[in-house]
Amino acid sequence: MGASMSVNESTEPQRWHERFKAILGAEPQRLPDEDDAAFDVRHIAWLNECLGFFDANEILYRETKNPVYVWRELSRRAHVALDCFGGDYNRASRAQLVPEWGMEAFCSAVGSLSSLSHLQPPDLKEPAARRKTKALHYKKAMEMVPMALGLCRRGWNAFQSALSDRSKRTAAEQYDLLRLGLDPKTAATVVQEGHLLVWQETGNPYDYRLGQLGGGSDPADARRSFERILAAGRRLRLDKT
Repeated sequence: MGASMSVNESTEPQRWHERFKAILGAEPQRLPDEDDAAFDVRHIAWLNECLGFFDANEILYRETKNPVYVWRELSRRAHVALDCFGGDYNRASRAQLVPEWGMEAFCSAVGSLSSLSHLQPPDLKEPAARRKTKALHYKKAMEMVPMALGLCRRGWNAFQSALSDRSKRTAAEQYDLLRLGLDPKTAATVVQEGHLLVWQETGNPYDYRLGQLGGGSDPADARRSFERILAAGRRLRLDKT
């Protein structure tokens, strides 16, 4: 199976490393007369910027609008703050736990969850509409929590979507690195074989589907499918500019 690669893709890792090196070199230094709390908050923000180069939650959320990546970001930021402040929740609360890019999704989720806690459907924003609506049964309200958090809707599951994102992203990263030394067909074969091995370990169905491309189907169709996966994965890749 052959697949094309643009001339710029081989330079992506180099640009990523240059940007990451610049971030590392910008570690905050204490300012004159700056108190411990202000310095700690700036230092934590720098740590989160560094770590964001690896989990890429912002890139993934902007490309997919999957709120899973907002919740992952909140979790990481909370743990970084707690670690930096020795487990002191009061001091950790000084750090910015909700990123600007995730604020809309976060506010929507907590607002919907609050509505459900009052046994009101989460899509009723106006007080007048809530007064005219019959209260939900508490069991029904609990069943609606995943929807309130943005994790599911008709025909879509946030966790399933995130699994698909991971397979596409790793396929693109692996293929583009392999293409530095291998021809397209060999690189594609190595990537597919690797994803089949991952599927055997994790059971991720998307790794299996990627690994089985071309099995019994038209080679041209398989190649086009593989190229579509690579294109989607490059939009999610960790070294995206």
